[in-house]
Amino acid sequence: MVDGNNLCYRNEDGGKRHFIGLMALKVLVPRLVETFDVSIVFDPGICSQLKITEDILQAMFPEARVQVMPPDLTADHTVLAEAEFNTETYVISGDRFKDYREMAAVRENRVLHVVLHRDSVQIPQLQILLPII
Repeated sequence: MVDGNNLCYRNEDGGKRHFIGLMALKVLVPRLVETFDVSIVFDPGICSQLKITEDILQAMFPEARVQVMPPDLTADHTVLAEAEFNTETYVISGDRFKDYREMAAVRENRVLHVVLHRDSVQIPQLQILLPII
C-alpha cells in the first residue's frame, strides 16, 4: 500500500513542504511492481491538484491499483486499514502516522518510510535508491 499523496511532497528546509507531483511515484512504482502487488491510495483532492481525471491517474500506473478517496475520507486511514488484518501488507509513506498508533501496521512496524531527496527517492528498508528524473 502506497500513500500516494505523501510521496507527492518533499520536505524543504524550515519544515516547508514542496509539491513535486508524481515524479517520485513514476520512478518508484515500476521498481516496486517487479516484486510486490502495489496499490496507490490518494487523498480526494489529488486529481484537481494535478488537473487530471482518476482514469488518467490509473493509466499512468497501469501495473498498480490506483484509488482516489471520496471527499469524506483520507488516504492515511485507508492505507492503514488495508494492512490491518493482513500481516504481509506493508505501507509505504513518509508519514509517521502519529494519529494512528493503534493501527496494526504502525504497531507492528509495517510502515516503510520513504525519503525524498532533491534528486532521488529512497526506501532504506527495501534498499531502494532511485534517481528522480
